Amino acid sequence: MARFCGDKDSRATLSAADAWKEQCLIGGLSLFYKARVWTAENVESLERFYVDNLDTGEGDFLSKLEKQLADAPKNTIVLCGEMLWVLLLCVSNITPEKKRETISRVISWSGTRLPMKHELLSDHALKGVGGAGSGYNLHRWRELVFLIRLAKQWFELDEVNKDGVLSDPSGLSILLERIEDQDKRQFRYMLLFMLHPDHYERVFGAGDRVKIVSEFTGDRLRQVRALSEHEIDIKLAEVRAKLESEYKTTELDWYVPPLRALWMDTSSKGSTQGGRIVPILQKFLAQTETKSLKTREYPNYHSGLVMRVSLGIGGAAFVPWIAFLAKNQKPTEGIYPVFLYYKEVDMLVLARGVSATKKPALRWQGDDLTTIKSFFDASLGSSPIRYSESYLFSAYSVREGLDLEKIESDLGELIEEYKRLVGTESVQEEPTDYLVDAESSKEEANSVQRLLADPRDDKPATKDLLGREGLVRILKGVIDSESRQHFIVSLFGKWGSGKSSVISILQERYKDSNEDSKDNHFVIFNAWQNGHSQNMTASIAEAFVDKLYSSQSAVKQLWMSLRGQWESGKSVFVFYLIATVLIFVGLSSYLLTQKDWVQEVSSSFAFAAIGLFSTVPSMVWAYLNDPYTEKLQELSKKPDFGAHIGISDAIRKQLQTLLNIYPKVESLSGLKFWQWFRERRNVRYILVVDDLDRCSDKKILETIEAVQLVVNIENVIVILAVDHEVLMRAIANQYRGQRTGLKEKEALILARDFLAKILQVTIMLEQPSLSQRKNFVKHKLYKKLTQDDIENAGGALANQANSLDHVESAYLSKEPMVIDASPINWFEYETDEDEEALFNESDDYLEHSAVEYTFFIQCVDVFNIHNPRALVRLHNVITFVKGLYPEVMEDDSKLRAYIYLVFWFEYYSTCPTSERDKMHDKLGRVSIESYSSIDNLAKDVELNRYSEDEIKKALYRIKNLSLPAVVE
Repeated sequence: MARFCGDKDSRATLSAADAWKEQCLIGGLSLFYKARVWTAENVESLERFYVDNLDTGEGDFLSKLEKQLADAPKNTIVLCGEMLWVLLLCVSNITPEKKRETISRVISWSGTRLPMKHELLSDHALKGVGGAGSGYNLHRWRELVFLIRLAKQWFELDEVNKDGVLSDPSGLSILLERIEDQDKRQFRYMLLFMLHPDHYERVFGAGDRVKIVSEFTGDRLRQVRALSEHEIDIKLAEVRAKLESEYKTTELDWYVPPLRALWMDTSSKGSTQGGRIVPILQKFLAQTETKSLKTREYPNYHSGLVMRVSLGIGGAAFVPWIAFLAKNQKPTEGIYPVFLYYKEVDMLVLARGVSATKKPALRWQGDDLTTIKSFFDASLGSSPIRYSESYLFSAYSVREGLDLEKIESDLGELIEEYKRLVGTESVQEEPTDYLVDAESSKEEANSVQRLLADPRDDKPATKDLLGREGLVRILKGVIDSESRQHFIVSLFGKWGSGKSSVISILQERYKDSNEDSKDNHFVIFNAWQNGHSQNMTASIAEAFVDKLYSSQSAVKQLWMSLRGQWESGKSVFVFYLIATVLIFVGLSSYLLTQKDWVQEVSSSFAFAAIGLFSTVPSMVWAYLNDPYTEKLQELSKKPDFGAHIGISDAIRKQLQTLLNIYPKVESLSGLKFWQWFRERRNVRYILVVDDLDRCSDKKILETIEAVQLVVNIENVIVILAVDHEVLMRAIANQYRGQRTGLKEKEALILARDFLAKILQVTIMLEQPSLSQRKNFVKHKLYKKLTQDDIENAGGALANQANSLDHVESAYLSKEPMVIDASPINWFEYETDEDEEALFNESDDYLEHSAVEYTFFIQCVDVFNIHNPRALVRLHNVITFVKGLYPEVMEDDSKLRAYIYLVFWFEYYSTCPTSERDKMHDKLGRVSIESYSSIDNLAKDVELNRYSEDEIKKALYRIKNLSLPAVVE
């Protein structure tokens, strides 16, 4: 019975769906008013105003929808609002309050108020039964188009066919096959569940449907994806029937035990603390006595094996378990060590587990294997309710007390036997201690007492609240280890994604090291604030002057000016100045040694006056006419540095002089005089160009040119913090203005090529995960709350988390210009809070192996990469991958696969659209008949050994460290 939804009560949702079916689909009436709203005429009107008038420009979904329906009839607008009610009914990750707000806003455009106390608008009716993911909000406009087209099809049916669709589950599925894009719309799955909950599953994600069928039938993921949606519906029904028979109950749901752990990861991240299982086992046994089904707080690894946890619910038909899986071994098809807790007899069993769903390819070895069934028959005189064919290793009476050390020893012995059998040493192992880094669950702090919240600024953070520490550490390591004297880093991200915070944290890391802070100086240039400047080159140079010269004391400025005159070749002037001072000092000393010095005082003052009047003007002249401020101010007044020959070179010389003489230490006390004239300080300057994406296209281009023309100086590193879409569009518009008939995609490719020539490191900031957002909210906005405050409140975080997701989706409603997904779905990898970079604590990622070198050379040849700058950039991508994801370095074959994918993405990013499907085939299927060099290289790295999800994860990581690909 698919209507069972585990810990979610589906009755209110399904009752509301029944009301919609009777009132609207059959009766043609409104949900909330006494009027005929659900009619063919109103559907056609809505199609005309919305579907035929789609707005693909900027703006959020509701703002654009309001404009589209501005001239629509009243009942058409009401119909649209009620359709949104239908689209949101099943969704549990949007709060009822937010649903009502959305529906009310739309219906208000008709001049009608929404009856907020209506039963179908209650929290109970709108709480939902399943999450739909952020993509459902992002593509809500597409879901609405799908529902309108479905409604049109519905009203074209006669009464007999309508009755058939509503009474026959397969009839509705077949009707949906006629609707365009039905295989891409999540509402398809929701509608089937709402109208036929005993036959269709509460599984609203296409990926989950495919994975479930693949896991329980043994079909490959590619085979399942090739099926139609209707065929997948049938497969799911067959799997359910088999499982209901096996478990002897209809109350089974894919997202709760016992099925959940059979097809999806159940744990969070990290390994067991100190490699010990006993603390986990004690927590597990205690939790089986509660109603809690949470497993995300459990570690994901133990002793190099993946750990899966399943907690029993309901009656005695379920056996809670903890399994330890090697690579390619699954709970549904494989063998594995497993703890089984038979609650009805209070017996904990450590077993050589054997999958019950499908017969495993491997078998446990030994002549003394005893099945759990035999053990129960002999020891307890009864039969086990499940897992009777698994083999006993050891049994422990929970009632009599557990020998914890024996359990630890027994599991270690069994795991050693298992590893010898399956021929593997380790699966991915994460060094993070899960007890330290455990994520707080969603059931913490919804009903927190209202404390006075003090306002928080939105200045860049200097503490890492969004999980950027790993990225900052790797970036600092690359900067510090960089042998080249100049390179440019691009920090790509949308407005508000934390670019400025990454820079601030990077500065703090340099300040933490006293030596680093002396040798590395940050110069912040805000391009937007300098947008009024007529010469961005001089403005950037002035930023250096403000940081390195103008902020110094008058004495230090004088010394720097003298040194500047020396550096500029005016040594004669400096010699004259020094000689004048020496003469003045010498004459004064001579006079003071005379016996009749009082009588000679007038002469002394005369000589002193001569010295002063000859020295002071020279010093003042050197101070006021310094080689920085006056000259740069003069140059910055030029309307266009390109129109004045030699100005850029003059600015460069002035800036180079300043950087050469800038003191390495903070005070003059430790300096030797002659060092100011002989020694060049080994200082690195990090120029940060921020807010560039807020400038006009013209100023963006001027700034990029200025960076290239002026700041290409030794020991200068540039960090461009910018929205990559704005940057690429500005450059593309420049090309289109210069070349008549140049298409947008061609211009974007040229823009990408231009950036590829000047950028050596590219970093794409991804959206913060839910756990990172929670951390930010807790420590930035509500830092006065203690953990005791939260725990004592005893509420739940679910609604707050949903609100965060909804706000995020609103900002993401604009269609992206660069790819985040592929028509063949290779880029449809949805990360969550558990998929975060685990940065390397050591500097191993900066070292290079022979394997990496030889395969890098091989990829250069096969992918035909000639541009040296491109090779530098790709090398940097690989370095960042190794630093952020240490498991890549632990396995040479995985490292080679990642290097291959780095080159693959670079090739894919600019190849013609006609070739992209072929490029996807290089990942999806490498045929024996294929002899292309890229195919052969894919076979060489054994790409087929990795699952599609693993490849998607790798591409997701690589994409966020690479220049974005261009799409039409």
